[in-house]
Amino acid sequence: MMARGALFSALIALFLLNACAVAKSASGSRVLVLLDKLDDRADYSAFFSSLSERGFDVYFKEASDVSAKLVDFGERLYDHAILFSQKSSGVLSATKLVEFVKLEGNVLAAVGRNPPDNVRDFAYEFNVGVDETDTAVIDHFNFNSTEGAQSSHTTILANAFAPSAAVYSQSTLSGGAVLYDGVALKFGKNPLLLKLLVGSATTYTWGARESSDVTEQPYVSGSELILAGAAQTRSNARVTFVGSQKLFSDRHICNDTSLNQTTSRFKLHVLENIIVVDSKSGNAAFAADISKWTFQERGVLKISAVQHHKEDESFQRDSYRVKDHIVYQLDISEYRDGKWRPFVAPDVQVEAVMIDPYIRATLQPSSSAKPSSATATTYVTKFQLPDQYGVFTFKVDYRRPGYSWIFTKETLPVQQFRHNDYERFLVVASPYYAAALSTATASFLFMIAVMYSS
Repeated sequence: MMARGALFSALIALFLLNACAVAKSASGSRVLVLLDKLDDRADYSAFFSSLSERGFDVYFKEASDVSAKLVDFGERLYDHAILFSQKSSGVLSATKLVEFVKLEGNVLAAVGRNPPDNVRDFAYEFNVGVDETDTAVIDHFNFNSTEGAQSSHTTILANAFAPSAAVYSQSTLSGGAVLYDGVALKFGKNPLLLKLLVGSATTYTWGARESSDVTEQPYVSGSELILAGAAQTRSNARVTFVGSQKLFSDRHICNDTSLNQTTSRFKLHVLENIIVVDSKSGNAAFAADISKWTFQERGVLKISAVQHHKEDESFQRDSYRVKDHIVYQLDISEYRDGKWRPFVAPDVQVEAVMIDPYIRATLQPSSSAKPSSATATTYVTKFQLPDQYGVFTFKVDYRRPGYSWIFTKETLPVQQFRHNDYERFLVVASPYYAAALSTATASFLFMIAVMYSS
């Protein structure tokens, strides 16, 4: 009996352990990390430990390993991929990576000064350009002063974050600058791209081993120089590109920085006649935020309920009539930090479309309407259908930077008035009624007069 009790307790403990280990991602917990050598994972132990603490199952493979597959027979073997290899993988070619993304897999790709060909080609698929080999991002005004005054200033401090609440936490936006040592990225004309971290006005890219004299126009500079960027496909798969692999390393995450600028929240001192400020690097918070966003732990939206009906009714119809007054209701939830939460935004709109939008109305969060669940916000709006019959589509197409794309539509016929739908008496037609009645009365009196006139 005691043995059975011990076995039962062990099973309960195992169940609770598995429950606690469930990843807080909306798309799965399996992560494949691709490295040059398995020993390299010790250089990123803090970052990988944070993934394990968040409930992910992390698998490490070398780039040369033939078993490092993301897709097999059209099915995903992993939910997320982290590319930390500087060697080109023959198994994970750009074509294979694109296939993985098409199956709604998420990818975090970090490169160094020698980007592998498969990652470079994979970035081109999203119209993201990667600078040439042996180039580096340089900033002579925002650099880590611990390098010394005679350094090439290739370890810069970046804090030009994209102001997106879907990606960054407040601790990242208000925390220390990010230590960045890597290559530059450049965005093309792709509406699906999202800037996460960009260079300052004094940032440019140049050969790391060349003379410090810039003799021609750099590949990219200023705010057009992308340090970290992302793409979200129409199927809501997320791909993030970071030009610095060292950004995720223990050395940069645990490093104290000296910024070559003055700011009120840092302690000032003088080093080699340069005014500098000390701060803890923001790499840990930045790496955590972009990995959470990439692996769909935040910024994920879903529609849980859609309802529409006439204003004086409570049930949903299969068709409506022109000039009907419609109440449209929508429930939206946001997945953030392991929980579905009510999502509140002022710019959710619904359209009534027949080739072109006839009506576009803004949905307002309603406190009086009862949502389908406690984790959703109910949006409500009222509008009157146009005086135009035909087949209309009620459509919500919500696309905002950093948030997953939500889309819903329903096609309904809008009919014209039937012969028995018209009012029997129209007040505005009173003059015509009076004219007809007076004409009939006059005709009757005229006939009486003619009959009895002789």
